[in-house]
Amino acid sequence: MRRPQIPDERVAWTTVAGEVRQAGVVTFHRLDDTHTKVMLQLDHAPQGIADTVGASSASSAGRPRAT
Repeated sequence: MRRPQIPDERVAWTTVAGEVRQAGVVTFHRLDDTHTKVMLQLDHAPQGIADTVGASSASSAGRPRAT
């Protein structure tokens, strides 16, 4: 079970229908007046051969990354 949303701090979701099964949480952490750290946790259940092959490949294309 996911914890509830907290305004300006946390957003959580879980899909309830459709082909793609996923759940996630985004949290926002104030660092100072002009900077915020954003953290993402995404749980995804691969569906079909394309997702399965993509999930196991060494390619980082399409994956979230820090910049």
